[in-house]
Amino acid sequence: MRTTDRRNNRSKTSGRGPRALARWLLTLVVGLGASGLGETLWAQDRGLGQRPTTPASAAISATEHVDIKGNYWAVLIGIDEYTDDRIADLESPVKDVTDVGEVLQTRYGFASTRIKLLLNAAATRSNILNTFHTLQMQTKEPDSVFIYYAGHGQYQKLDRVEHGWWVPANAKSKDFSTFITNEDVLKYIKGMKARHVYLVADSCFSGSLFGTRALPPINDRWFAALYKERSRWGFTSGSNEPVADTGHEGHSPFAFFLLKTLRENQEPYLVPSRIYDRVGPLVTNNAEQKPKSEPLKGTGDHGGQFVFRLTDVTGSPPTVTRPTTPAVTPVSDPAPGPSEKKPENKWKTMLELLDELLEEKTS
Repeated sequence: MRTTDRRNNRSKTSGRGPRALARWLLTLVVGLGASGLGETLWAQDRGLGQRPTTPASAAISATEHVDIKGNYWAVLIGIDEYTDDRIADLESPVKDVTDVGEVLQTRYGFASTRIKLLLNAAATRSNILNTFHTLQMQTKEPDSVFIYYAGHGQYQKLDRVEHGWWVPANAKSKDFSTFITNEDVLKYIKGMKARHVYLVADSCFSGSLFGTRALPPINDRWFAALYKERSRWGFTSGSNEPVADTGHEGHSPFAFFLLKTLRENQEPYLVPSRIYDRVGPLVTNNAEQKPKSEPLKGTGDHGGQFVFRLTDVTGSPPTVTRPTTPAVTPVSDPAPGPSEKKPENKWKTMLELLDELLEEKTS
C-alpha cells in the first residue's frame, strides 16, 4: 500500500511539469517572505541577519528596597580596665567598640546622637542598666537597637541551670551581686519597644544567652520581610568557653573579622545570619573559639532580623543597582537604496526570471 501511494503521489506531481513545480515552490517561499521569514533570509544573505530582540531581553536594573522608617540606636560598651585589681585588665575592648562605632556612623547611617559609648570607668553596672532602661523609654516600634559588649564574662552551671554574667568595670571579684546577669540583659531587651534588637557580645561564656530557631534561606526577596517582623538576635564571640582578647591589629579575633565584614560589605542590606556566615568560620579558623548566632531566648523574637542599611559617607542611602545583563541592540536593515530592491520585490524578480528560463527550456 505505501509503495503504491508514493508512486501515485509522484505521478501526480510530475504531471504538473517542471515549470509548474518551480512556480509552486517559489510561491511558497514568497508566502513565507510575507510572514517575515523571507525578509530575515534576505538580511542573512547580506550578512546582517540577527535574531529579533524582544523587550524581555533588554537590560533590567532594579534596586532592592526595604522601607525603613525607624531610627537606629547603638549602645557600645568596652572595658579594658577594672577597678578591682583581682580582675585582670584587657587590651582590645575599647578599641574594638570605638572602631565599631565609627563604622556604624560612616557606613550604616547611625547618627552620633543616638550612639551611647560606655568605656572603662563609665561602664559601671548602674550606667549600663540605666542606659538599657532609657532605651526602653526612648525607642519606638519601628526603631532598631544595636548593642555591643566587649569585656569580661562569667559562667556557672549549677543543678543543670546555666548562669551567665557580664562583668562591669566596677565589679568586685567573686561578688556576683556586682555583675550583670544574662537574665537582666535579656529582660531589658525584651522590654524595649524597638522592632529589632541585635546584641553582639565579645566576652567569655556568652552562649547561655540563646534560644533556637530554624533559619529561613536568606536572599534579596527576604530583606523586607525580615525587617517587618520583630526580632531579638544575638551574636557572641564564643559559646560557653573563654575567648581571645587580642590577635589582629590591636583587635580581638572576633572584633577584627566583624569589623572587616562591616567595612568591606557592598550589599545594600546586611542581616545577622549573613554576618555570622562570614565572620564565624574566620574566627574559628584563627582562634580556639566558636562564635554563635541565634535568636535570644525568651525576648519575644518573632522571626525577623536586624537590617543594616549601607549608606554613603553623608549618611544618605545610596543608589545600589544589581548586576544586569548587557542590553542587546537589535540590528535593523538599512533603508533600501535606489538600486536595492526590497525583499518582496526580489522574490518577484526571481520568479519572473525563472519563468523566462523555464519558458525557453520548455518551448
